[in-house]
Amino acid sequence: MIEFVIGLVLVSLIVLGVIKGQALIENVKLNQLIQEFELYENATNTYIATHRRAPGAYQTVNAFGGIGNYWEESRFWKDLRKEGLIEGDPNDGSSPPEHVFGNPTNRPTWRILRFDPIFLICAEGLKDEYADLIENKFNDGGDTSYKAGKVYIYAQYVCKEMLVGKGG
Repeated sequence: MIEFVIGLVLVSLIVLGVIKGQALIENVKLNQLIQEFELYENATNTYIATHRRAPGAYQTVNAFGGIGNYWEESRFWKDLRKEGLIEGDPNDGSSPPEHVFGNPTNRPTWRILRFDPIFLICAEGLKDEYADLIENKFNDGGDTSYKAGKVYIYAQYVCKEMLVGKGG
């Protein structure tokens, strides 16, 4: 009987260790994801300070000599990679990078949405509980005046307003 109790205690300790280990890994990933939000915001600001335009922005001349201003998300990532501000091959770098919660069946990526002059950096494909934790970390428990910008949750996206070109 004593051997059974000792075995049960050992099994319980192992299960508890595995559960705590998984929670620790998820917490590390959440912190890494938050650092990635900040990395892309800083890279965007550095690009704007250097080029005086947003990454992904370009101009074309139409048949009548008029200039059109355009913006593309694929060019956004390529511009940041060309400058060495984020990792990746600039020659094959138009696709958005994956974030830390990626897995073989779900390819969560970063997305950029632009509502001139506002940029939103979005982590796609997060579980609801992760989205809530990230929102709370950036908004400091709901205080949306935090200098990191407002955080929004849309379906499978967690989007953070980037403070671009404002020294943020």
